Amino acid sequence: QQRGTLPIMARACVAGIFHGIGIHAKLYPVIYTISFMANFSRQQQERELISKSSKRQQRQQRIRKDGGWRYLLSEQMELDTSKSKNGMMTTFPWTDPMQIVVLGVFWVQRLFFTLSSVLFFVTSIGTVVILTYLAVHFHGQVALEEGLLYHFQRVDHRHNYSMYWYWIYLARGRAEVESLTATISQSSSIWGSIPLLPQVLLLGFSSLGIAPYDLSFALFCQTFAFVAFNKVITAQYFTWYLCLLPLCSDRVRWNSKRMYFALGALA
Repeated sequence: QQRGTLPIMARACVAGIFHGIGIHAKLYPVIYTISFMANFSRQQQERELISKSSKRQQRQQRIRKDGGWRYLLSEQMELDTSKSKNGMMTTFPWTDPMQIVVLGVFWVQRLFFTLSSVLFFVTSIGTVVILTYLAVHFHGQVALEEGLLYHFQRVDHRHNYSMYWYWIYLARGRAEVESLTATISQSSSIWGSIPLLPQVLLLGFSSLGIAPYDLSFALFCQTFAFVAFNKVITAQYFTWYLCLLPLCSDRVRWNSKRMYFALGALA
């Protein structure tokens, strides 16, 4: 069992270090953190489930047949067979609050009480903290402000392809014309948090609903959703998800009518 677990722990630590370097170099990879944690947790839990089974080969075949993580999820949560198919959760329990609470508790346990996911999280945070400290030590406070804090207060209505650009443009223009900078800034801060809701929902669903099964496709979906709903979109943002497309291009239906329509609308 230790031989099967140690490689996962080593991979989690190495991945956490590289993930921390990526966050320090470019802040947006922080959105992938939960996805990596969920994927490492799934790998460790499935191995432990197989190793602890008295009928190891039979359980392994059932896990592969029934979808791996979905079967593990159903077994751990002890779902009612009348509400599931073959003992698996088939849809998200939107109409069952208690099941949603159980699902939330389950994910907290899987993400923060599974050793591989915790190691990944700790090494990522530790790497970011160390690199940020070194940057501030050698370059001063400007490294913290321009490398990190700037992204949380950036508002740019020029060369911006975001769906919110016109709202940003009107807000800044009204502040300049009417000299109500304080009032506009306060209202803008309130309304500015609203566009974050779609991002949080989509990132949460892709992190917990896709990443455990297909990490590369989840990273592409997360990046695409993050860019599409971001308040600032410049030309470089399109390369963020296009560079991930080759990793999951076999999961895209290129010859479908919907794809042709989407490409035509984009053109």
